[in-house]
Amino acid sequence: MRSFCCLLAFFICSLSFSQEGAGSCAQLQADPELYQSCATSIPFANSTQNNSGEAFQTTCIPTEFAGPTWFFILINQSGPIVLQVSQVSNNGNAADVDFVLWGPFSSLTGFCPQLTPANEVDCSYSASAIETVNFPNAISGEYYILVVDNFANVPGQISIAQSGGSGSSDCSFLSSV
Repeated sequence: MRSFCCLLAFFICSLSFSQEGAGSCAQLQADPELYQSCATSIPFANSTQNNSGEAFQTTCIPTEFAGPTWFFILINQSGPIVLQVSQVSNNGNAADVDFVLWGPFSSLTGFCPQLTPANEVDCSYSASAIETVNFPNAISGEYYILVVDNFANVPGQISIAQSGGSGSSDCSFLSSV
């Protein structure tokens, strides 16, 4: 019984304090503290909502986002960072995922109009269920905006894990778990 109670408490805490993304850039910009992400390998729900009429020009994605999940990432330790973003459907099958990373920004005030190819750091539009995101020279205290697009538009989970680099993202928002 004790192990069941511990498991239930962990599950409730992880739901309450886990990372989650916004459905649009406007939603992220309006209340960014709700949508921080970091490289934790903790899976979270993807989006199957379209982008609510938002249009962003990128260097690699030629269409509107199919199911965007928006985050900000705060840099903790300076240095290059390599993230692996993966997506699976609810039945465990690999699902096509794409992304765009913009930055760096000194604050989270009014960033949506700044999400242009000129501020794009990395972008991928492939049929893969696993993508690699590169922050070539991240500096502590800088903010980045990451949209992970569920191009397959199937319900499922996204995972973000650090796979390389000497820098790191700030995961202190998860410490309350």
